[in-house]
Amino acid sequence: TDAALADELHEMLKGSMCFPNPVETEIEKRGKLFLESKSTLFILSSAAGQTPATFEKVLKQLKHSQSIENLHLYPVPFWDESDPHFDFSQFSEQMATLPRLESLHVHHMLVKNFELRPCLSLRRLRLVDPQVQDGKWSVQLPQLRELVMENHSPPEKNFARSLLQCPRLEEFFAHKYWHDQALPKLFLPSCKRFTFRRGDCTEKLSLYLPRVEDLVLDACYDLQELTLLKHGHGSHQEFNLPENQQPSKFRISLTNANLGPAAQAALQESGRMLNDLAEFQENDGLAGAAGMDAIFRNLHNAGFFGDDDEGSEGISGSETGIASDASEMDELDDGILGRAVRVCSLQTRQELIGKTGRIIEVYPENGRVGVRFDHDPRLELSLRKESVEQVYPQGASSSKRTKLEQVD
Repeated sequence: TDAALADELHEMLKGSMCFPNPVETEIEKRGKLFLESKSTLFILSSAAGQTPATFEKVLKQLKHSQSIENLHLYPVPFWDESDPHFDFSQFSEQMATLPRLESLHVHHMLVKNFELRPCLSLRRLRLVDPQVQDGKWSVQLPQLRELVMENHSPPEKNFARSLLQCPRLEEFFAHKYWHDQALPKLFLPSCKRFTFRRGDCTEKLSLYLPRVEDLVLDACYDLQELTLLKHGHGSHQEFNLPENQQPSKFRISLTNANLGPAAQAALQESGRMLNDLAEFQENDGLAGAAGMDAIFRNLHNAGFFGDDDEGSEGISGSETGIASDASEMDELDDGILGRAVRVCSLQTRQELIGKTGRIIEVYPENGRVGVRFDHDPRLELSLRKESVEQVYPQGASSSKRTKLEQVD
């Protein structure tokens, strides 16, 4: 049933996903805009929210609006650059239709006017690479307890202001928040678990975390300064640590991180650590998921992701380890990580056509590669394999400048 598919996909999203899978294959066959069960609603296409009026029509069709607790904006099969944009301009008010809603998950969907206002009583918000189209981003959720951001980089000032509007946040998780400007001071007076990993563009962090128990900075490759603020924000009087109380002790995790001397000194001098920095000095985490973090850490230390001349036509194979044999690009697997590519076609973002970058992620299940661009190392996009071609050393035959051919 549709309800069983919604519940099953909701459970799958709590852990690791493999593609293709029979649940999403069946959902794709049914070709629906949404699926619902008694507790969960899936919006399967951004077309369902192309305008507030369109989304209102969807909400009026729901059978379980009074019991739904979980909302997923999750395109099936996958999002596409030509998809319409889900409009959030009236989303917060429209959620009065779902009075028991506690959890919102936005996953790989094109969105605009992204604003979550205080009328929502959300406790959990998960943002996995939402494709924000207009730069508008605001989260004002005073009841929010958990915020997860993966491959998502909201505007820095908007992000800091939003945290001020979420004073009850107990768990924060960011993976690849690659910001353009330095982050302002971040105030999280209630946070017990703070994770900021793969902060590749982050050289400084200033954090108010008086109650933190786990501080995770794994795979932050260039964190030079870390400040643990002693005083909270003036707007958080109700939530700040009283002056007569000592801040919490915490466990630090720095697996595959590069911390500068000033950042290390700040941790040591805080007197709050329950474990020793020394345990991470030789820990490269070469097994499992952490293995990729270790690889990128070592590449970073070797200067592999340093700035390149934007106008350069060729990249030396001896300097980058880029293969000159096109046959090695036939399969999308971890073997092509680090290869240099050029964008040859895009339906949107046409200003990127001709730009070069390196492959830093591989998604064989849907024929995509993640590319970090040379002209702006903070820009990473997931692109179809047909949209890029490999860049070869100067003098290589034009016959070797081929697109990525196939995915097994």
